Amino acid sequence: MKKKILLISDNKILGFGGGSLEERKYYDGLNNYVETHGYDLKVISPDNNLKNTLIDGVTKSRKWDILSRVCGHSTYMFFNWKKYRANVLAYNPDIIVIGRSRFGFIAKDVKHNLPQCKVICNMENIEYDYVTGYFANKTSKIKKLYVALEKYCVKRDETNAIKYADALDYLTQRDYKRAHDLYTVENKREMILPICIEKETNLSKKANKKTIVFIGSLNYGSNVDALLKFIQEIWIPFFLMNNDLEFVIGGSNPNESLKQLVTQIPNCVLYENFANLESIVPVQAMVIAPIQKGAGMKVKVAETLSMGLMIAASDEALVGYEKALELDKLGAIIRANTTAEYKNAIIDYCNKSQNEKGKM
Repeated sequence: MKKKILLISDNKILGFGGGSLEERKYYDGLNNYVETHGYDLKVISPDNNLKNTLIDGVTKSRKWDILSRVCGHSTYMFFNWKKYRANVLAYNPDIIVIGRSRFGFIAKDVKHNLPQCKVICNMENIEYDYVTGYFANKTSKIKKLYVALEKYCVKRDETNAIKYADALDYLTQRDYKRAHDLYTVENKREMILPICIEKETNLSKKANKKTIVFIGSLNYGSNVDALLKFIQEIWIPFFLMNNDLEFVIGGSNPNESLKQLVTQIPNCVLYENFANLESIVPVQAMVIAPIQKGAGMKVKVAETLSMGLMIAASDEALVGYEKALELDKLGAIIRANTTAEYKNAIIDYCNKSQNEKGKM
């Protein structure tokens, strides 16, 4: 009988963004593995068009997000698990790969009911640290309550993910160390498996102006804070009147205040919920990644490198890319943390010839 592997994700594996890219890394790797070793692979995810889906109907709702916190858990997948756990137990997998450490309730349930099943946890972030970044731009008076509840739920689930998993995969050395600082990690197989992008991104969009690009989820507090600070302290003071330069912002779910701000900047354009990078990023642009708080690795850095573009990025954004920095001989990766460093990075980009940019 074939051995069976089950991958559980709360992101669309064939979707866009960092979460989907991380899940696709595991999905592609597992597909290659089962084809070579004759295993069977099934998937539980929000995708509708995967050939090896175990069940259809994984859904996310605001109601389930809220109720999961009331129940002491940190993801809407808690209710999907309650709904479909019987299907998983009937499938009786030999290995379960859980897509993030918020799925500690799954790891615990599986180990109690399928004790021979091996559980692998993808530590996509240290989720406890991610909470601070997510709530970074909340101004509500009950912000502290939100943060306290979310941290409680996340720590409870993350503790169980680490306790009941047989193996843990981290994105960075920092995440490995942080997990050992926060939790008791004993008798686990552990490895660091950074972000992987299978193919380079070939850009074809032409622009009449030199272009600076910011890409990121615009409902994530740390991204919004970093973007607004960049606009107010760097773009408006130094580049607002530069008609040869354009600032492109691409991201999901921007709030109305951000959209209104962009309309007041003549050399700035916002692409809301764009389809793919190729549709908004022009050839020979430069990407910025000024995020100051967060966790894990920043996918936008890997995506920039896959497009062959320059990037100016903060220390936080470059965590996990130490080897790329070491191997960069063309000055394509610029470490920038201050106003002056970003200003100089943009000036340096503008002064490079097309031939120099084409070699990135």
